[in-house]
Amino acid sequence: MLRLAFIILLTAAGMHSVKASELTFAPTIDTKYEPDWSSDEGGFWYKVNQIEADIKSSPYLVRDAALNDYVNSMICKIAGEYCASIRVYIIDNPHFNASMYPNGMMHVWTGLLLRVENEAQLAAVLGHEIAHFLRAHQIAQWRSAQNSAWAAVLLDTGIAAITGVYGVATLAMSGSGAAFSRTHEKEADIMGAELMHKAGYNPKAASELWQRVLEEREQDQSKDSSWSFWASHPPSKERSEYLLAHADKLKALPKPESQSEPLFKLLSTNYFKLMKNHVDLQEHEQTKILLQRHSSLGYPKEKIDFFFGELYRKRAQDGDTDKALEYYQASIQSPNSPPQAFKHLAYLYLKKKDKEQAKAHFMNYLERVPQAKDKAMIKYYLKSLG
Repeated sequence: MLRLAFIILLTAAGMHSVKASELTFAPTIDTKYEPDWSSDEGGFWYKVNQIEADIKSSPYLVRDAALNDYVNSMICKIAGEYCASIRVYIIDNPHFNASMYPNGMMHVWTGLLLRVENEAQLAAVLGHEIAHFLRAHQIAQWRSAQNSAWAAVLLDTGIAAITGVYGVATLAMSGSGAAFSRTHEKEADIMGAELMHKAGYNPKAASELWQRVLEEREQDQSKDSSWSFWASHPPSKERSEYLLAHADKLKALPKPESQSEPLFKLLSTNYFKLMKNHVDLQEHEQTKILLQRHSSLGYPKEKIDFFFGELYRKRAQDGDTDKALEYYQASIQSPNSPPQAFKHLAYLYLKKKDKEQAKAHFMNYLERVPQAKDKAMIKYYLKSLG
């Protein structure tokens, strides 16, 4: 709490004011808003407060202090005087998602962080979610739902942040009544773009992000709508176009990528863990698109090569073994290569009956990870290889 207070104080000097006269849509809550606790809204807040309490001890909560501080500072830049009303939690989940709750709790999933190409794109999503909060869209949608479907989806998204998995209600109801109304979505898009613009970000990044999302979505072979973000934020070409049109009406700002170096330094520190979780989803075509983008963004090459190797090893189609070998070999040329590259090389060479290469790479793996959990198994293979 003291750390967050320090961030708010540090950011306050450059904080803009969220003045209704400067926005197309005015905030409908004040900075210290609380509901009547005897009302339906009070009951909604009570449930969400319980989720927030559980999230604080969730094993899926990303606790990297520098990354959390950075995202919090972005929230303060965008939300202005509402900064102290918002508490952001970074959730270790590889899906593309961000969500805002009526009590000021915000979730940012690591799958979103993996997909942004610059800080302005992240600001676009944060601004959009902050706009939902300032316009009190969550309780309006809660009240307008004809049954408990949307409520279940919203609360299950919170549960997913605690447990790492979706609840039954989310999987059953996503894509039905869960979406924000078109009116609410457009309000959040427009207001979010204006908030990020006031904070010094180029609002064209919002349109660019949706274009990238659509490109990746087209490669989703299952076309599964179970991602909660798709349920409440349906992507469309129309959306990308009207965001770009609105951005053109606002004052030009620096190129989006000009603000991104500090963010990518922080993400690079966490890159191996974040990308490993995504590769484990085995969404191979989407993973390929992500890795190609990451190559152009300057993420560590040895880790990108490693994950290309993982992609082809796990996909296991004709010719994929040779592709995996090629990428793992490229990865181990760097002293910063993940040690697992040596282990997977060893197993692939073992499969190809190349005992000499298998033995060499098993030994390299144990040299780098002397106390590996699979040490006994590796030693067994080394013994069998002579």
